[in-house]
Amino acid sequence: MTVNFKWQAAQARLGVSQWLRPGNHEQVEKTLQDLQALNINRLRTGISWADWQSPDGRKWFDWLIPRICQHMELVPCITFAAVNPNHYVDFIDTIITAYGEYFDWLDLWNEPINFAKSDIPDWKNFCEMIGLASHWSKSRSKKTLLSGVCPTDLNWLEMAGSHGVLIYIDAIGLRGLAGTSEFDSNSWPQKLAKAREIFDKHNLDPEIWITEACYSTWQHDEIGQIKTLMDALEAPVERVYWHSAYDMLQHGDFHRDTQPSSPRNNRNHYFGLKTADGSAKLIYRVWQQGGLGGLHKLADRAFQRNGDLSPSAAKSNEQTLHIHIAKTVKKPVLITGGAGFIGANVADRLLQEGEKVLIFDNLSHPGSERNLEWLCDTYGNNVELKVADVCDRHLVGEAVRRCSRIFHFAAQTAISASIKDPQRDFDINVHGTLNILETLRHMKSPPPLLFTSTNQIYGTLDEIAVEQVGLRYQPKNSQHRNGINESQQLDFCTPYGCSKGAADQYVLDYARTFGIPAVVFRLSCVYGPRQYGTEEQGWVAHFLRQWMAEKTLTLQGDGRQVRDILFVDDLVDAVMLAQKHMGRLSGQAFNIGGGPAISISLLEMMQHLERLIGRPCPFQFADWRFGDQKFYIADTQRFRQLTGWQPCIGIEEGLAQFCEWALENRFDSTNVISPTPAYLLQQGALNNVWIR
Repeated sequence: MTVNFKWQAAQARLGVSQWLRPGNHEQVEKTLQDLQALNINRLRTGISWADWQSPDGRKWFDWLIPRICQHMELVPCITFAAVNPNHYVDFIDTIITAYGEYFDWLDLWNEPINFAKSDIPDWKNFCEMIGLASHWSKSRSKKTLLSGVCPTDLNWLEMAGSHGVLIYIDAIGLRGLAGTSEFDSNSWPQKLAKAREIFDKHNLDPEIWITEACYSTWQHDEIGQIKTLMDALEAPVERVYWHSAYDMLQHGDFHRDTQPSSPRNNRNHYFGLKTADGSAKLIYRVWQQGGLGGLHKLADRAFQRNGDLSPSAAKSNEQTLHIHIAKTVKKPVLITGGAGFIGANVADRLLQEGEKVLIFDNLSHPGSERNLEWLCDTYGNNVELKVADVCDRHLVGEAVRRCSRIFHFAAQTAISASIKDPQRDFDINVHGTLNILETLRHMKSPPPLLFTSTNQIYGTLDEIAVEQVGLRYQPKNSQHRNGINESQQLDFCTPYGCSKGAADQYVLDYARTFGIPAVVFRLSCVYGPRQYGTEEQGWVAHFLRQWMAEKTLTLQGDGRQVRDILFVDDLVDAVMLAQKHMGRLSGQAFNIGGGPAISISLLEMMQHLERLIGRPCPFQFADWRFGDQKFYIADTQRFRQLTGWQPCIGIEEGLAQFCEWALENRFDSTNVISPTPAYLLQQGALNNVWIR
């Protein structure tokens, strides 16, 4: 109860700063919807004189302000590049007269960072402007906030106090761009203590707010955002506003507005809880699923914190720390991408066998945070975590040097994402893999490495002529009907295929050139528990999710594309055997999948799911996906001959197990309508699982 009360109190102090552009009604509605999903009911946004004077400015604000206040407590930030202080006061009076019934607070300006470039000619004019504005707002029964104060440079606040500017100010707002020069290593309580010294000196007692707590994910450090929010919530302030709801640009698009050589500009575009296209970042996913308590729990794991709200116990400028440090001589098994679908299942098997596991993951994939929570809750101190990116050479090297074996699953896995941002795709898949290989190359006794590649490195396979047979394609040449073997010519297609193919070849070459014990698995489609699939990656999970939610399913192409699907338990068996037989397998690549006996087309999958779940699912067709293969089945004979491995779980059994797990875990936090599990009940697959 105490913990719940603490999070309720923290939530009540919390809001979001988000500027809303005139005419963008859709963005406003999305913002309100997304913030309500996080139980946020406070919004700080701008009202500028320039927008007010635009042709439809009054009409825009007539709609915007009442719309926001249907769901949010509004703090309008009144911006006006005024030279004459009276003009600023007049504008404030106009806004209060028009909309004063909707708000109690006014944010009057921001810190004048650079007077040389400002429209405000001098301090005297600025102070007169703020002083008059605050006095007039007070006379109109509005409380005043003066925001934008830099907590590491309080000279401006001291000067404002000396000029009498703060007399009618009810709250001072400090900004906090963590990870920059304006935000030193002192904790928030230390920063606030300095501000209060100034207030005491001038006999003032305003509230203190944090009006722009933010952390940029321009380097994809999403766990750093969570720590920054927790730090701000720990501060003894009356309110905290997170900046902002959305990024300004998508990653990879920064060059349109800024020079790539300008880190400051790049950084300033990526403060959001969501990306510019509305995709949820780690902070939003965890917050929505588990509230502030869930964020705290994850931050505790990642930063080795103690107590309910104590992120500052960790070094404030350190972004990656260990948790659950195993005090034993036995080296852990390293799994990069260990919180992902395959990684979590491999970790589960290893932990069941008594191994220590070091999970190296940046938690960027949806669902990874849930897999991590499950592993940590199930296996406790046998799990170590390093929340970091494989692109960080130093941290990768540190992890590799202290492990006994390596399973390298961390990857960018979506073709569409690789087309949108090829640089990031390359950095993760090639550079990240090379970081591991280079560390191994300099070790006297390097631990064995298993790397997962993809069937996409064989390209579209257009040279294999196919024909329609029922609801599927099959090769006209009978030699390919048993699958594609490792002698198939490589033909990289799409940036994703290029990056995974390059990494594949690097692993094989380092094994041959430098004697590193390493094996490559070229995977077909893998599915099963702990998979939170999407349309681009993990299509079996995506089909099941859409079906359970009673949403229309989109089939790209004609639905006759054939894949062999492999249940994840069978894959885990294979990777364990590969490590066991590393001595004779090293330097080789193997095609791994279900083979011809466990192959299925998209249309056939829909028949299976309809029979399994007990009702049809609406679907529609769309254009073929770029780089798609009409037919791919893995020929696994070489690996079978060398290890004795073979898949054991067929399609019916595998889908039943996956559906049972999906029902128990609900896939995600959205409202999912449960299916009628007719086939499952007939087969006894659900046992005593209850259906909502």
